[in-house]
Amino acid sequence: MIALADPIGARLGAAQHQVDAPTPALLARAFRGQLVPQDPNDEPAGKLLERIRSQQGATVTNPGRRPRQSAAMNP
Repeated sequence: MIALADPIGARLGAAQHQVDAPTPALLARAFRGQLVPQDPNDEPAGKLLERIRSQQGATVTNPGRRPRQSAAMNP
C-alpha cells in the first residue's frame, strides 16, 4: 500500500507546484489591470478614493465613540 502512496504523493506535489507557480504572475497582471479590458470612462482610482474619503468625512465623525467628558464633569 505504501508503494502505491509514494507515486501519488509525488504527483500531488508536482500538481501543487504547478498551481502555486502562476500566482505571482497572475497577481502582477491583476494589479496592472491586464486581466480584463479596461473601460476608459472609469474614473482613476485616486479620484475614487478621494471621493470616498470626502463622503466618509462628511457623514461619519468618530464612529462608535462617545465624546469624552472632562474631569470636572465627573466628580
